[in-house]
Amino acid sequence: MESEEIVLYRVDLLEHGSVDNAEIQECKKMQISCVRFLEIVYYKGDDGFILLLNDENNEWINDMFQPTLDAVFAYAKRRFGIEKSDWKEAEHP
Repeated sequence: MESEEIVLYRVDLLEHGSVDNAEIQECKKMQISCVRFLEIVYYKGDDGFILLLNDENNEWINDMFQPTLDAVFAYAKRRFGIEKSDWKEAEHP
């Protein structure tokens, strides 16, 4: 039985200014994926959180596990310059 994935927070690095359109276009030209969207997800029943690194189509590129939400926020700040206040709560139907 699979765990239910719950997206907690999202951020668009293009909107934030951590990546610019020229970088995304350069990645496309080189036929490689650039990270544009970050999502923090939690799987019911699991300990810890997953930081998803997604491309301009919001398709998965990579992910990483962190034991706490604060650790995810700290990594995103260190790696992408994203402050805790920059994250937007994910909308749930």
